[in-house]
Amino acid sequence: MLITPQAPAGEESRVEAVLEAIRAQFGKVPEGMALFAISPELLELRWAGLRYYLSHPRLGMRLLAFIRLLVSERLGAPFCVGMNQAILLHVGVPLEAIEAARRDPAQALLPESELGLLQLVLKATEHPLRVTGEDLEAMRGLGWSDRDVLDAIHHGANNAAADIIYNTYKIGVTSC
Repeated sequence: MLITPQAPAGEESRVEAVLEAIRAQFGKVPEGMALFAISPELLELRWAGLRYYLSHPRLGMRLLAFIRLLVSERLGAPFCVGMNQAILLHVGVPLEAIEAARRDPAQALLPESELGLLQLVLKATEHPLRVTGEDLEAMRGLGWSDRDVLDAIHHGANNAAADIIYNTYKIGVTSC
């Protein structure tokens, strides 16, 4: 990492409260989240967003981890690729299956409906102007609500934004 994140003067307790909540959830504060200590508002927003997806009623952990992994793969973001690969391994996805999905997202070990949504999110994060009404209708045909689709695309887009920040600050990039 290019810098050592420090909470702004007078905001230390605010930042520490969020970091403690993250520690309580995950056992530690990932380096990427620690970076946001520089901006208490952004840290709170990131944490609120993460909490929303942790308890999402329709988008499961495996689908969300594949979204983050494959968006990060395309952006060359080693921190998120590594973290999400570890999450997928933890939930029982074999390494060979993860590597196959990294080469070809259509190979992700997901039910058909989740695989379709994953592919739409990748299309939206790579070529958003190519997403069509037919794409959205296809998601409805797979049982997804418009809210589910928006939430999934939002998750992928937020991940892309985080990847840009992480790569800028060299989080998880050991060769720089």
